[in-house]
Amino acid sequence: MTGFTRIGRIAKDPQAAMAFAVDITNYIKGKHNDTIACWARVGGPVGEIVWQTRFADMAELQKFQEKIQADQTYWAKVKAAEGLFDTNSFLDGVWNQLA
Repeated sequence: MTGFTRIGRIAKDPQAAMAFAVDITNYIKGKHNDTIACWARVGGPVGEIVWQTRFADMAELQKFQEKIQADQTYWAKVKAAEGLFDTNSFLDGVWNQLA
């Protein structure tokens, strides 16, 4: 099992940023990957959002990334949320399940 995470820090308008996070999560869940979940940090650095997804293997993750890159609706949603997140704060992770 392979996991993917993306963490980002809200830059302004927390309500709008969280609404975007929910909307994009639901969009991806319906179109590309039904394992995606979105979390808001409640301990540690304030204002962070994390998205988590699971894949059978790295090849499935690659296919997902290729579909997202080609999805114009996804990119339109991202463009509409411009400025809500500190783009320099985004941190992606790829994980292998141990147990």
